[in-house]
Amino acid sequence: MGSFDRPEHLYILIKETSVSYYPDLPLKSRSNLEAHKYLDKVLNG
Repeated sequence: MGSFDRPEHLYILIKETSVSYYPDLPLKSRSNLEAHKYLDKVLNG
């Protein structure tokens, strides 16, 4: 099924001194955690 109260797609806002998700934080799931770890590695080395 799916969640109808949360957006399906998120964006990453990259500013000069910070990075954040838009419009909300992703749902807490194993796959989202792995994606977050990957993005953190790409952005922070």
